[in-house]
Formats: sequence, C-alpha cells, structure tokens
Amino acid sequence: MGAMGQSSLLELFQESLRRGGVFRLRVLGSSMFPSIRSGDVISVKPIEPEAISIGDVIFYQNADRFFAHRLVGKNRVNGDPLFITRGDHLPFCEPPISTSQVLGKVVMIQKQDMESCPRKLANYLIARASSSWFFRLWSIIDRFKRDLTGKI
Repeated sequence: MGAMGQSSLLELFQESLRRGGVFRLRVLGSSMFPSIRSGDVISVKPIEPEAISIGDVIFYQNADRFFAHRLVGKNRVNGDPLFITRGDHLPFCEPPISTSQVLGKVVMIQKQDMESCPRKLANYLIARASSSWFFRLWSIIDRFKRDLTGKI
C-alpha cells in the first residue's frame, strides 16, 4: 500500500465521510469491468446503510482490502443486516458484509482517457463484439499490460 498503511487510509476515509465529504480514489483491478475499469477514478459519498439499494455500487472494507462492488442482495442474521455484493465481472458473490464495513456509495466514475489510441481500438472492438468472451480477453490483456509496465 506504500507509505500510508491500511489503518491510516481507513481513518482518512472515515473522517472524510464523517464530515459529509466526498472522497475520490483511483481504482485498481478488473472485478467491476466494464462498469469501472482499472485506472478509473471513483467518487464516494457517505450514505446511511438503510438508504443503500440493490444495484448501488458500494465502497467497503473487508479485512485489509477495499472494494467497490455492486449490492446484489440483503439478508438478516440474528437481526443484523448483511449485504451481499458482487463485482460485475465476477461469476460469484463476495462473502456477506456488515453495515459497519460500508464506507460509502460510489456516486461518480471518471473514466480514463477515451481518446487514446488503445481505448479507441478497445471501444471499436467492444462495439463489434457479440459475446462476453471479448470482455474477459480484454481484462486479461489489460492486467498483463499493467503487470509489465507497472502502471495503473
């Protein structure tokens, strides 16, 4: 995570949200592809757990990692609400999370430069693709490129 540890980052997020602020951060990973791509910048605002609806993308902490995944279900265990989330690109749901793990709701996605040559080509191919195989292939290529270059 670099110079700032997970606990410091969590405190920063929580303080920003307590003050009613919106925080922005660059996303890594492909679990929300194509809705959110690695390198996109998301804006997260505070939200009461009761106001979260199925279909919302929520930002939460699970163990020592942060996630922005879509809410696909709500359950109650011993009277406590639990949220079921899944990345748009994942074939499975994440383990249920408690309301205390939710840091906020994603309210804006700032996309990467859509005018770059690779993005123009990707956009063209996506428009021409007829099945989900292309999205999986593009995700693998994007991850491989990121591993080689070390860039976001």
